Amino acid sequence: MLGETFDNSDLIASYLKETTSYAFDLSASVKDYEYTKRSVVNLKRIINSKQFERADSETIFQYLQKKAELVYFGDFLKRYIYEISTESRAFSEVPDEFYITVIAESFEMNRAPHSFAPVSSKWRNIIKRWLQERSAGRNTVFLLGFGLGMTDTDVSMFLMKVLKEQDFRFDDPRETAFWYCFHHALPYTYAMMLLDETQHPEDILVHEPRFWEYTGKSLQVYLSNEAILREYLAWLYTQPQRSREAIRSEFQELYSRATRIAKNTNKKGDLVEENNERNTGAYAIESILYSGIPRTKSRNLIAASRSLLSEQFGRMRLDRHRLGQILQSQLEPDRFDLLTLLFFNCVMEDPDLQQPAANGNKERFDRFIEEANRVLTRCGLWEVYPVNPYESFLLMCLLTEDPLCAFNDVLEISYD
Repeated sequence: MLGETFDNSDLIASYLKETTSYAFDLSASVKDYEYTKRSVVNLKRIINSKQFERADSETIFQYLQKKAELVYFGDFLKRYIYEISTESRAFSEVPDEFYITVIAESFEMNRAPHSFAPVSSKWRNIIKRWLQERSAGRNTVFLLGFGLGMTDTDVSMFLMKVLKEQDFRFDDPRETAFWYCFHHALPYTYAMMLLDETQHPEDILVHEPRFWEYTGKSLQVYLSNEAILREYLAWLYTQPQRSREAIRSEFQELYSRATRIAKNTNKKGDLVEENNERNTGAYAIESILYSGIPRTKSRNLIAASRSLLSEQFGRMRLDRHRLGQILQSQLEPDRFDLLTLLFFNCVMEDPDLQQPAANGNKERFDRFIEEANRVLTRCGLWEVYPVNPYESFLLMCLLTEDPLCAFNDVLEISYD
């Protein structure tokens, strides 16, 4: 549920050990919507079912299409407002008008902007759109943080658990100033004042850089002092943004591994020769990872929107076009790009693929979780999170006898 602490390594592993029946009453209060626990329980039921033993790919597809819980940004926002309000009605009985009123009044009380840039939309329509959004950007979360008077912990929860993105980027002056204001319950105008007064590093005495000796919570404690914060902000304006660099660095390393594997696996005659060797590597990965997806006459994958799982997976397909755009710095790699390459490398490097060990599925699963959490944490991203349908899909595939085959079979079924 909102605000919970999620130790995924224990929870995910637990569903493999025993089968337990659970009953949920979801009608009375938002407190009963414990997405993480319920998602793990549902995964455990699927993995331990007779249907999974007989037809794992079909079972995975049916689960994703009919039973996977899709939790949208607007729904999380409503649940958050419901929890912090004094509303006595059951969550399911509260109309949207209640949330529109709460947001509008809270923004006015906190003197928060309706947008960080000029917009032509009416304020009421902007709020309605937030409540109906399936996904949102970081700016929307920051706006709501100032408008609803969120703490830094609340905003972190929205960034990592709802958007599935990294926490505050402390290599970004703007997000660092925002964090400081959320942490100390200061308004948006104070954040703008901090940024305006520190954006000229030559005007501030910056001591020998020592800030990156601190990480995580220790850095936040250090920056709670405004004098140190100002010096840090001035120093940041002279530094590259390290969290984005970390994601790109991890992506490049994973992509290089995947390319080597794909080129060694594919027969040369199976590849479409490209002028650019980077594209050849990308096509080699695509040809293995998405062999279950039909192609057009021009050898492109059929549009993801035609899949029966398009709503569940969204834009999470790492085809050669997306790979090419990332490699050419036209797009920034994201969490799902990293997880897809991690899955590919984990499966293709598995020594048990040809002769599965007695407990090979579980060992492979554990290896993936361990490496994925390590990579995601280094990038400032939330650990593996089974509430997301795509991530639960990868986890279920890893527990089949042939994960890559299951991955492609499910995608192939989705295009039938």
